[in-house]
Amino acid sequence: MQFPGFLLTKQGQSLLAKVQAGAVLNFTKAATGAGQPPPDNAPFSAVATSTVVTVDRTETGAAAGADVNTGFTLVEVTPGGVGLAEVTSITCLAAATLSGGEYFTITSPRLAFYVWITVDGVGADPTPANAIGLQVDVAALDSDATVAQKLATAMDHFRLDLSDLFALIDPRQELAIQTITRVDDVVSEIATILSNAELVAGYYLCELGVFAMDPDDGEILYAVTNAGLLGDYFPAEGGTTLIEADLRMRTTISADAALSMSMTPGAWASLASFTADQQERSHKEPCRAATTADIVLSGLQTVDGVVLVTTDRVLVKTQNLSAENGIYLAAAGAWTRAVDADSIAKIKPGMLVAVVEGTIHADSVWMLATDGVIVLDTTPLVFFDFSKHYIDTHDTDPTAHAEMRQHQALKDAVLVATTANIALTGEQTIDGVAVVAGDAVLVKEQTAGAENGIYLAATGAWARREDADAPAKLITRMMVPVRSGDKNKNSIWWLIITGTIVLGTTALTFAEPFSGLPAGAILDNPSGVVPPGFLECNGAAISRTAYVDMFSNSPIAIGTMYGVGNGSTTFNVPDRRGKFVRGWDHGAGVDPDAASRTNRGDGTTGNNVGTSQADGFKSHAHNYTAFSSSGPDSAAGAVGYYGNYTAATVAAGGNETRPLNVYTMYIIKY
Repeated sequence: MQFPGFLLTKQGQSLLAKVQAGAVLNFTKAATGAGQPPPDNAPFSAVATSTVVTVDRTETGAAAGADVNTGFTLVEVTPGGVGLAEVTSITCLAAATLSGGEYFTITSPRLAFYVWITVDGVGADPTPANAIGLQVDVAALDSDATVAQKLATAMDHFRLDLSDLFALIDPRQELAIQTITRVDDVVSEIATILSNAELVAGYYLCELGVFAMDPDDGEILYAVTNAGLLGDYFPAEGGTTLIEADLRMRTTISADAALSMSMTPGAWASLASFTADQQERSHKEPCRAATTADIVLSGLQTVDGVVLVTTDRVLVKTQNLSAENGIYLAAAGAWTRAVDADSIAKIKPGMLVAVVEGTIHADSVWMLATDGVIVLDTTPLVFFDFSKHYIDTHDTDPTAHAEMRQHQALKDAVLVATTANIALTGEQTIDGVAVVAGDAVLVKEQTAGAENGIYLAATGAWARREDADAPAKLITRMMVPVRSGDKNKNSIWWLIITGTIVLGTTALTFAEPFSGLPAGAILDNPSGVVPPGFLECNGAAISRTAYVDMFSNSPIAIGTMYGVGNGSTTFNVPDRRGKFVRGWDHGAGVDPDAASRTNRGDGTTGNNVGTSQADGFKSHAHNYTAFSSSGPDSAAGAVGYYGNYTAATVAAGGNETRPLNVYTMYIIKY
């Protein structure tokens, strides 16, 4: 259905004047109706102004260009009075030879209409492009005046002035107001739910009205709109077909109006909630299941071991055509996108959705990693699983698993995260992103760790965001998605501090648990620059609490394997500087000296990961030619001699034995 903008009734205009003088604008309800479409379903709308136009009829035998003018009144068809309709002339013969199918058009800034004529029932509809038709039946013997009168009568169907209404023309359903949102200084959006539950008879939904409480006149029809031919048929429930529609109606308010609405069961909004409602939401309603492969988006089926039923929410994330990905409602026929993810305005980079059931994806949380401008059904949508890895790898540690499940706190996404100490004031560039007032920032690299947290940027001093401005809101392992940045784009950070938090005093430490690597993983770093989330493997002693995941929480946590630190609050990272790395023999029998390997840092020696060997040279021998000398032959009476001596080869080589090599830096994930 297509509705034009709401038109204030004269009663509504009167109330708005009272609101501008200080009265409260109290909306009470919304309502729908069938309206009163003209005969033959011709469209009609609000009158803004009128003018007299002329239909030119050329008589038989008259001089070329001679006219017999018959006038009638035509009215503008667009609410609001923006411009007059443009009418083209119809040119025809005398009434006796009038031809069916002739027409003229009426054009307004919103829609175009055409009026076409049949003569004694004969005349094809010309159907001009992008215009809506209104048929006028003329008899062959009608006079000019009769033809003009029939045209004028047809035009009267455009002359309904909605501002004169005190009630809907044909009301059918009353609707409770769900929320009221300020769009700008002079427009508000009123949201309600339309349902055919218990609707006995269907109707063409053509009109909408919003009601308000006038302090003098009681409840009044404040604003109204009518779709005419553009309305849709709204069926009765029929016992099996349940339809719900989310209606959002925009109407005029005062710039300084105090908005409220009457209490209705299940629906109430305060002025403070109006602003919150219009803010972008980063997390969606949970889905029952998530896909694991490309599927046909139609019919009830089994997804990840879950047998779907009608209206189950499904996260579709593995389509071959990734533009089809998104959140859908399962159906016996074609699936549709869920109402909270069916438009560009509702799908934002960094949005999060939880999945409740499934053989593979139960209890997982997914983030939309697609960045930039999204065009629905065109832009590939990529979802990133930032929780399943951690949960699965902790199934062997019930305590850690239960702790995460019990204390997990998911915050709304921030625009960017810091990469260094910053001044918490003024608009500035962070991680390559220009931050302006109102942008959310994860501050995590402050020299004074107590300053870390979630902030809202400002032209002056920054303030902590409302969801992270008190100790009760700062939960161990609370997670913060980051949407943009040269280094931190599409990352997730969590608070790893333990114990009692005193805001502004306790140092807050954020780590990146879902980067794809578990804490303790060692990488070959060719740049020599340690990136965020890593430390150099240099044997340093570090805090057991600040790096708790590397110390004890990770599935490959190192604990005190490489050194006990100070024995209580610190531990050592591995020292890989200047050393070659050798694969653990682990029973292969390749390393003949495995048993003699030395302490790795915690006293462990021998054939174990982390133990060391000094440099060595395998035992070997060289063959060489020996020389001897003797005196005269003894048989001739002379005395001979033989000498024993030690010979050495000439020294060659460098300071150590090594293969061809290149320097790298080993870094460890924390």
